[in-house]
Amino acid sequence: VDWLESIAKDEIGDFSDNIEFYAKSVYWENTLHTLKQRQLPSYIGSVRPLVTELDPDAPIRQKMPLDDLDREDEVRLLKYLFTLIRAGMTEEAQRLCKRCGQAWRAATLEGWKLYHDPNVNGGTELEPVEGNPYRIIWKISCWRMAEDELFNRYERAIYAALSGNLKQLLPVCDTWEDTVWAYFRVMVDSLVEQEIRTSVVNLDETEELPREYLEANWTLEKVFEELQATDKKRVLEENQEHYHIVQKFLILGDIDGLMNEFNKWLSKSRNNLPGHLLRFMTHLVLFFHTLGLQIKEEVSIEILKTYI
Repeated sequence: VDWLESIAKDEIGDFSDNIEFYAKSVYWENTLHTLKQRQLPSYIGSVRPLVTELDPDAPIRQKMPLDDLDREDEVRLLKYLFTLIRAGMTEEAQRLCKRCGQAWRAATLEGWKLYHDPNVNGGTELEPVEGNPYRIIWKISCWRMAEDELFNRYERAIYAALSGNLKQLLPVCDTWEDTVWAYFRVMVDSLVEQEIRTSVVNLDETEELPREYLEANWTLEKVFEELQATDKKRVLEENQEHYHIVQKFLILGDIDGLMNEFNKWLSKSRNNLPGHLLRFMTHLVLFFHTLGLQIKEEVSIEILKTYI
């Protein structure tokens, strides 16, 4: 997961510092301005429906739209936030939320933290309490929000990533890297949750996470089986790319399987393999030897002979 997030982080750079929105100082500034103008006796502008309240839940609760500029801001912001979550930059996503007047949303992104009160065992000085005492309720709320079709697809994906809701996370994952990240993010989330439930005492179980989440037994092999069965054409095509095949076998720790794959490539198109791929295969084989790993000697020799 860290590797896939670091790749995404390298690609986006410091883009969040350069994001510009129509609303500069106040959350949903344009909607607020329009609502204030409508209260004036001299107002003669548009009377099309708008929300009449500006709390975060108002558009969903009232089933009324924001001003067009605010709505455009909201869509862009949510997409940027998901991009940051995808890159493992949750703190940067929170900073962006605060900069855009959505401190409440920044708070929703850190509900995953375990509750810890260092003052329980006493002490000379009062220390700050950390984490979320209602973590399970927060996670269930994130799951339900991800399931709600009234929310923007990127907003649903953000909270799907936080709650381990794979079904709602996959629709915004279009590449091989994004899709693998989604599966492994959910797998790690599930394993962490299992560990918490078996290790943490006094766990509040008045609310229960969905059965499909709790009973999902993810393995590395199962993830790649799911990738082979995806209905996304681009991901299926990228599954067959040489480097993604290498990455798959390395993730699985299946060195023999990787060497068999190398042998197939040599047998099928020895003289047509891209030079950079053959060079990579050679360096990888030499690296395995340096580590003292037992690999198929005949395949190693064929790779080196072909490269030379």
